[in-house]
Parts: sequence; structure tokens; C-alpha cells
Amino acid sequence: MVQLISGVSKVKRNDIAADAVGLAALDESIAWALLGKTTLGGAAAAISVTGLAAASKLYFIADYVHTASVAAGITLNGDTGANYSGRWSCLAGSYVSGTSGGNSADLHSGSGTSGSLSFGIINNKAAQAKKWFHGTADNSARSWVGSGFWNETANLISRIDLVSASNFTAGDTLSVWGCNP
Repeated sequence: MVQLISGVSKVKRNDIAADAVGLAALDESIAWALLGKTTLGGAAAAISVTGLAAASKLYFIADYVHTASVAAGITLNGDTGANYSGRWSCLAGSYVSGTSGGNSADLHSGSGTSGSLSFGIINNKAAQAKKWFHGTADNSARSWVGSGFWNETANLISRIDLVSASNFTAGDTLSVWGCNP
């Protein structure tokens, strides 16, 4: 049973109440809770969601438009070092694949200036590198699927940034959900 009390979720498990700020999944069921959402008020090179509660699984949804034909990617905890790697495949009338790496993990290879919708599920466990699967679709009937890897084992994810070499536009959003299955 989940109750909202002054913006704080109260979850009862076996008649024991536990408070969770933004994370309402404390039992064995997979219940996703919104941890944070950012909507841009103007053009920006990144969309960030910070202050994420510790969750063993993170799910992100990004709805955005590019101002140029460049890749969009994610960085975690503000890390822009060469600590990422990934692989993606694109279905755009023909099959194309590629790799990404370096200072971010690409979600796609560049979709022009059409709108894009990306999602991904990240494994966020202590003492393990962070791994994820993701997908992206755009208004040009192209779709990308892929996986990524962040070589960080010391820290849990507390921040996700959607990044690009071009600007995102006003109204673009990044939402992050979490659960503890």
C-alpha cells in the first residue's frame, strides 16, 4: 500500500512502515517510482536529473529534439572521463551498427533535427560496473537499440545527464524512475 504524505511516499511492508523519498518500492514486487524529472525552459546542451535515491534499477525516459544532426548520449554522476563504452544497432531501411565510448555513451548516432524518444534500464548495484540496455526512436522512422557500460564500481548513480554536441530545445524532458526488485 502506497500513501503520499506531504510529497513523501509511505510504504507498508508486513505492517512495518518505511519512509522513502521518491522511492516507493521496498517490497519484492517491481513497483517503479518517479525519482526526478527535468523539463527544459530554454535551449541547453544537457538535461540533468540529480539527487537520485539509491535504487538497484533505474529507468530513464528522454523526450527531446536536436538542433543539429549529432548523437545524444548519457553521462552518469557528472563523469565526463573516458569511462564509457557501448554498442548500438540502427534500423533505418537498412541495418547499421556502431560503437560508442569515451566521455559519454551514445543512445543513437544522430537523428537530425527531428524529435526523439529514448528509454533505458540501468543496473545500479554497489561494487559493480553500471550496465544498461536502451532504445531510441525518432520522427524519421529510425530506431536504435543498444547497450552501454560505465566503468564505475565505487559509487551508486545519483545523477543522469542527457548530453549532446548540439542544444536540446525548450520543453525537452528527462525522467528517471527507480525500483528495488
